[in-house]
Amino acid sequence: MNLDKTKKHHSEQVFESNSCPNVALTGVQFDGCRFVACEFSGVQFRECEFIDCEFIDCQLAGVKFGMSRFQEVVFYDCDVSGVDWTLADWSGFILNAPFSFKNCNLSQGSFFGLELKSLKMIDCQLRGVDFREAQLEAADFENSDLVHALFAHSDLRLVNFIGTRGVQLDVNNNQLKDARFERVEAVNLLASLGIDLVD
Repeated sequence: MNLDKTKKHHSEQVFESNSCPNVALTGVQFDGCRFVACEFSGVQFRECEFIDCEFIDCQLAGVKFGMSRFQEVVFYDCDVSGVDWTLADWSGFILNAPFSFKNCNLSQGSFFGLELKSLKMIDCQLRGVDFREAQLEAADFENSDLVHALFAHSDLRLVNFIGTRGVQLDVNNNQLKDARFERVEAVNLLASLGIDLVD
């Protein structure tokens, strides 16, 4: 089905191979929708709402979600790089992160200062992502690439870093109680303490 840009509510619809890069959609609600192999690069979703939606193999690089809301949204195999998630609408009480990512590219995005407990970013490219001052308690970054990702004053308690690559953290500058690391990555954390390990 093609996305009707004039319609304000879409429910239980499947949008496949839609291409509408660099357009603006305002005040549109998507409820229970699936987006498959869609080209949305540079699209502006203004004050839109995504409820129980799935994005599969979609191009969303540079998308702007200005004052848009999410609830139970899943991204699979998508390019969501360069997105500033701080522009979304985060008002209201959120128990857990309103979205999750599997095998996605989120590089150069920003989650600065957001509260995203139990966020799931599994098998993802997270290079250069800004997680500074974010509340990420019990998040799952399993098998993700975190080269040059930024963490400072971040709540990383109970976070799963198993299988991750390139994690660089100042252990004095982040909350890390009960975070899980593989041995190699844990040894790398000692660099922030100025400790040299000798065989």
